[in-house]
Amino acid sequence: MLTIGEFARLAGVSVRMLRHYDALGLLPPAEVDPFSGYRHYRPGQLPRAHELVAFKELGFGLEQVRSLLDGATPDQVRAALLRRRDELAGEIARDTARLAAIERRLRLIEGDTKMEFTLTSLPGLRLAQL
Repeated sequence: MLTIGEFARLAGVSVRMLRHYDALGLLPPAEVDPFSGYRHYRPGQLPRAHELVAFKELGFGLEQVRSLLDGATPDQVRAALLRRRDELAGEIARDTARLAAIERRLRLIEGDTKMEFTLTSLPGLRLAQL
């Protein structure tokens, strides 16, 4: 049996995150000491922890991860990955368009380095006009 700290290190997550996953029922400990409340995990739980972390890093929400971990067929996992790929491709396209707009605006700003203005005096007021 592994302590929660050992398991967290091997799984690549924090102890706090393991407690969160336990509270959600995603990765409950194999054993909880009734007197101290200490959680212990089996080494055999590491593959599930690694899959959970991998799906999270791919941008899946915890409920999606739950369905992928709990009985999804390889075809269902493949379909979920294809959907996520399409979502990311759309985000990249939108971000690329925003980046191009920023670049255009910067070129406009940087290309217009000469500023012309006119000073006009008015009674009690001085104005500058671009």
